[in-house]
Amino acid sequence: MNFVTSPAIGLALSLAAIYLFKLSPIWSATVVFLSLNLKMLPLVSTVRVAPALARLFLWPTSTPEPESLLQSHSMGSRTCILECDVNIHKSNSTYLLDLDVSRAELLTRRFAHALRRTRGALILAGVNISFRREIKPLQAYETRSCVLAWDQKWIYVLSCHIKPGAAAMLEAGSDDWVGALMGNSESPHTWKSQVFAVAVSKYVAKAGRRTIPPSDLLEAGGYLGSGGPADKERLDRVEARRLKGLDLVAFLSSN
Repeated sequence: MNFVTSPAIGLALSLAAIYLFKLSPIWSATVVFLSLNLKMLPLVSTVRVAPALARLFLWPTSTPEPESLLQSHSMGSRTCILECDVNIHKSNSTYLLDLDVSRAELLTRRFAHALRRTRGALILAGVNISFRREIKPLQAYETRSCVLAWDQKWIYVLSCHIKPGAAAMLEAGSDDWVGALMGNSESPHTWKSQVFAVAVSKYVAKAGRRTIPPSDLLEAGGYLGSGGPADKERLDRVEARRLKGLDLVAFLSSN
């Protein structure tokens, strides 16, 4: 959905419309303004999550590796004028709109098959968000999300608003960014200036009134492997990351 979040593409489309329909100056200005603010128009947020929802009806083409569960998903965007508040920066409430789209893309990529097999749904139970730096008008940024951890009931999703190009420092499975978020002095500080906001979202899987344990969801999704030596090694790495993720959840919840 880059045509929604890219001002350059929106401007190009508006200029094409002005040329083709020979619009008056007032209508031309209106079309240009709306095209530069497409993602904040009514129903556009619904349109942006439509491809993710469609993924719930598609069957997987391959069996996932255990560690693929931890792979992050990145979504590029740019702050439009209608996103800005009186402080002339991206309004805090609009971060949640980005999270809706980013998490929908991530979770349908990771759990669509499991949700079909269990006839369940992932329900958002809460969000803990910390704002680190402002995002200025028309500034580019990325929203990057990954499955951080899970316990007997909850699945935790980590989402970061970051500067473009900083994604490599926040890749799922990296010890550096997890340690840095926890204030570990041994972790590099260079990437901290690249982070605008950090959010942890808590999900529960439900089938009607029945709660689906995350372990059942992982098994249904094929993430537990076949039980061979190679799978055991991968699962050990996933478990180590899960425990580190739970530490990060506790740390962010208390700060």
